[in-house]
Amino acid sequence: MKILIVTLSGYWNYGNRLQNLALKKILEKKFSARVESAKTWQSDAMIWKPKTIRDWASKIKNGQLMEITAMKNRVGNFIAFSTNQLSETTDIVDLKDSLGLLQNYDYVVVGSDQVWNTNWLTMDQFKFFYLIV
Repeated sequence: MKILIVTLSGYWNYGNRLQNLALKKILEKKFSARVESAKTWQSDAMIWKPKTIRDWASKIKNGQLMEITAMKNRVGNFIAFSTNQLSETTDIVDLKDSLGLLQNYDYVVVGSDQVWNTNWLTMDQFKFFYLIV
């Protein structure tokens, strides 16, 4: 049996990564299943990718280079954790399941109470989790 966990997947939040791991361990133990976690739009949200030299210059001028370096290191650690501990998908599951990834699983579990918080998510993001159910 294969189960996919779809939840908040930001690479900057200890809480979402740890609850994801806890749910994965419970599902593996309870159902003897292969459990993977879906990468969502949130996964890359905090990864700053400069497009031009002007981007770099702006960050240096505003004194944000150290902050960016620290966040890059933190995000790198979260990516390693997610890859090694959560068996995270390599492809991003989107609102329309454009790649048809959900067909590869027997069950899909939504793994966080925050995904139902309409004050925190945009309507499209909220619909993403609603569609899965």
